[in-house]
Amino acid sequence: MMTSICKSSRQACTLFDRLSRAVAAHQLESRSTEAPVFSSKDIEDEFERYRLWAGSLGAFHPSDDTRSLDYRLRDAATVRKRALELLGELCGLLSDGTYAITVVKSARVTTSDSRIQHFCLY
Repeated sequence: MMTSICKSSRQACTLFDRLSRAVAAHQLESRSTEAPVFSSKDIEDEFERYRLWAGSLGAFHPSDDTRSLDYRLRDAATVRKRALELLGELCGLLSDGTYAITVVKSARVTTSDSRIQHFCLY
């Protein structure tokens, strides 16, 4: 059975929270005089936009609830599949961001990891 939109949407919330906490911790521990590329406030703002968007679509409701996005897309397999792909991509990016912040925090600017180098290019 395919993953539900509800489960993927809630997973994104968890990952947004982890990223926000990682960025906040990094900012507290950072001794850099450079301005950060983004702050935990920026992450929180994006998280709030995501919650509003997903909530208005019914993405957080269980699939058997008629208000849920899963329920409303039950007969639109292509659209449902694409929504899950996009949520999966969002979750992957949030995980990668948390990983990058955590590695930078623990290694203090080690760029030998290819995932870190990817982030440094943008």
